[in-house]
Amino acid sequence: MTTWITAADAGEIAQPVSPPYNLEQVRHIDGFVGSDRARAMLSRQGFVVTDQPFRQIFEPYLSLETGDPLPSFITVDSLWHTYHVLLEDGVRQVELTQAQFLRRFSERLYKLVAVRRDQPDRVDRDLATFAAVGLALQDPSPRPQWWRGSGCLVGNRP
Repeated sequence: MTTWITAADAGEIAQPVSPPYNLEQVRHIDGFVGSDRARAMLSRQGFVVTDQPFRQIFEPYLSLETGDPLPSFITVDSLWHTYHVLLEDGVRQVELTQAQFLRRFSERLYKLVAVRRDQPDRVDRDLATFAAVGLALQDPSPRPQWWRGSGCLVGNRP
């Protein structure tokens, strides 16, 4: 079986290498934090599975000096993981932005219909109740003591 070791610079052409590998020729091998047994397996097999010393897949690249970067090592699972990290952060940012917009909208809606809440028209009362429930669920502040256990989200205090 032939294994290809990638060249660090785009100008270099990778040469086929077969196991066992001479780890002394591997750039940044001093960054390997595995045991002596793991290092021997790396030399013999060309790969080894160790404990994860980094929280994110890109952290080893951040810890090196900019003058001597690691060659990029991209696998399908690292792309999948990175995609989901970015997606999760993007969704969180959108939700935070939309939550602020929704809170302002709910406040405006409640103010507009609350003045007509006591009118005989049921639509205004229902809409005021709807907006008040939305505001109550969006409000991060603690609920007043009278609210706890009363089952009352809107209206006057009991």
